[in-house]
Amino acid sequence: MKNNLLKYTFIFIALVLVQQFVFNNIELNTYMNPYVYVLFILILPFTLNKSLLLLLSFVLGATIDLLSGTLGLHSAACTLIGYLRPFVHAIFTSREDFEQELVPTIATYGLAWFVRYSGFLIVIHHWVLFTLESFTFENYGTTIIRILLSSVLTLFFVILTEYAFSKQK
Repeated sequence: MKNNLLKYTFIFIALVLVQQFVFNNIELNTYMNPYVYVLFILILPFTLNKSLLLLLSFVLGATIDLLSGTLGLHSAACTLIGYLRPFVHAIFTSREDFEQELVPTIATYGLAWFVRYSGFLIVIHHWVLFTLESFTFENYGTTIIRILLSSVLTLFFVILTEYAFSKQK
């Protein structure tokens, strides 16, 4: 238990710092902004208490908001995907797989499952984030392009990070 607490604390701090000092400085064509910090929410154990999951999701978003000066945008997006994560997991995972494994990683469920699971949640995160950021439906086509392109870039970096740091079976 103590090992997992230290592990996830380290992951939280590392992803926040990498987001702040590396990924917040990457912007391609004003449409693509990677937000890899969402990986923290994606890889939390499925056995985690739902209230704690929501709290951790909110704290992650609030931390990014504090460092970025975005006033609740990331908090809202993170809290929503934290809330939806158990439902998305139920949609993408069969009953047999759920009983066997408890941590959502590429090593546990495979690349195809992880891409569907994380891609879906990343698109939801970006949809909320960019919709709240623009706070208008004028030129919503541009917002949709930002959502899709940023989601693809974020998913790429999330998978790359997951491969780099996960233990392959």
